[in-house]
Amino acid sequence: MRRLMAMVGFGVLLACGPARGAGVAVQGPVFDFGFAEQGTTVMHQFPLMNTSRTLVWIQDVRSSCGCTAAAAEGKSLAPGQIGWLAVRLDTTDLVGKTTKTVTLRTTDAWTPEVRLAMTGTVLTDLVVTPSPLYLGHIWQGTPVRQELRVSSGRPMQPGSTPYTVSSVETESWELRAYVQAGDKPGEQKLVVDLDPEAPAGRFNDRVIIHTTSPRQPVISVPVFGVIMGWG
Repeated sequence: MRRLMAMVGFGVLLACGPARGAGVAVQGPVFDFGFAEQGTTVMHQFPLMNTSRTLVWIQDVRSSCGCTAAAAEGKSLAPGQIGWLAVRLDTTDLVGKTTKTVTLRTTDAWTPEVRLAMTGTVLTDLVVTPSPLYLGHIWQGTPVRQELRVSSGRPMQPGSTPYTVSSVETESWELRAYVQAGDKPGEQKLVVDLDPEAPAGRFNDRVIIHTTSPRQPVISVPVFGVIMGWG
């Protein structure tokens, strides 16, 4: 599960006078964390300044993945006060270029919503797409073939040996998978076939990919769909 957690703390007062009607201001609403290894945690604090002449309450804090600290609600900013919104991004389930957003709802009429973002690239040895693999609604007895593409998740260094898929398996007899050369240099392709004799009903399986990467020795890709019967 992707996790983006936010927590608010206030308490630094400004000496300068706030501007009338300006609302809640953020210096640097988009934080670019550059590159991060998959599985690491990215932390950042966004400064929130109340530049109005009235007390502003933070009513709600929501992230694009739905994980925020409950303590964020109910905090207030006095006129001229700065509060710090601490955001924690868990990259365990992320790969490649990613952007996660946090939205604050406030009582200020000028800035009822304040949007923040964390963006960057999450590095990993191998990237499998698509994941998960959705087969859709299939009539029983219909041959089904899909493909997964495996590529490098980081820039290749001169002289380095790319990691590859060594073998692949599935969890049930209804699904078969095998490795082929990819359509592009440095890529591999996994061909996934659904047996026409698979029983009707909801279908759930996994393609289990064994690789030469010590950081990703096994990659599991969920495969699901609905097989519709004729009777």
